[in-house]
Amino acid sequence: MEFSLATIIISIFVLIGIGFLIGSIGVGGVYLVPFLVYYHEIDISLAISVAMFSFMFTGISGFITYFKKINFNWNNIIFLIGGCIPGSVLGSYLLWEIPQLYLKSILAFVTIFSGFQTIIKLKTFYKLSLNRKKYLFIGMFVGLGSPLTGSGGPLIFMPTMILLGAPILISVGMSQIIQIPISLFSSISNLFYGQINFFLALPVIILMVLGVIIGVNYSTKIKQSLVKNTTGYGLIITGLFISTMIFLEN
Repeated sequence: MEFSLATIIISIFVLIGIGFLIGSIGVGGVYLVPFLVYYHEIDISLAISVAMFSFMFTGISGFITYFKKINFNWNNIIFLIGGCIPGSVLGSYLLWEIPQLYLKSILAFVTIFSGFQTIIKLKTFYKLSLNRKKYLFIGMFVGLGSPLTGSGGPLIFMPTMILLGAPILISVGMSQIIQIPISLFSSISNLFYGQINFFLALPVIILMVLGVIIGVNYSTKIKQSLVKNTTGYGLIITGLFISTMIFLEN
C-alpha cells in the first residue's frame, strides 16, 4: 500500500484529531472506520478490526489520564467489563459473518444517531439506580455493538449513560476504561475469525494516542459546547456521506 505525501499529511492530522475527540468528549473514534474505508479504500471488516485493536491503546492512555481526575466505583466497573467481554466476542464473530452492505448501513445509522445525540441534549427516561446487574447488561449491549461499528465503546456507551441520567464526566472516564476489554477481546476474536493488519494499525495507534493525551489535557480548557457541536455536525455529515455511498454502490 503506497501513500503520497499529501495523503500522509492528511492522515496525520485526521488521526490526531480523532484521538483528540476521544480524549476530550469521549466520542470520536467512529470517524476512524469511515476514514479508512472511504479515504484509504480499505475493506470495512479489516478497517473495523484495525480500529478495534487501536482503541485498546487509546483506552489505556485515556484511562491513565482520567484516573487522576475521577474517583471510579470499581465494583460497578467490574460488572460492566464482565458484560463487555462476551458481548465483544459475539460482536466480533458477527463482524466477519454479516455482509458488507449491512455493516455499512449499521455504521451509517449509529453515526447519524450519535451526531444528533451529541448536538441535542436528550432527555433522560428517568434517573435509574444503576446497580451491578444493570451495568452487566449495559456492558453486554455495548460490547456487542462496538465491534460491529468499529467504535470502540464510547459511541454506544455515552448515549446509553446519558439517557439513563448518569453524570457526564464519570461516563466519559468509564468509556475510556471499557475500550480496553472490548478492544482486547474483539482483537483476539478477530485474529481467530478474521485478521488484523498490524502494519496499518501501528501508525494509527501512535497518532491517536497522541491525540488522546492532548484531548484529555485540554478537555477543561476548551469550550466544550463548540467541540460537541462541531463533532455532532461532523458525525451527521459523515453518516449521510456513508448512506450516499451505500446508495451509489448499490
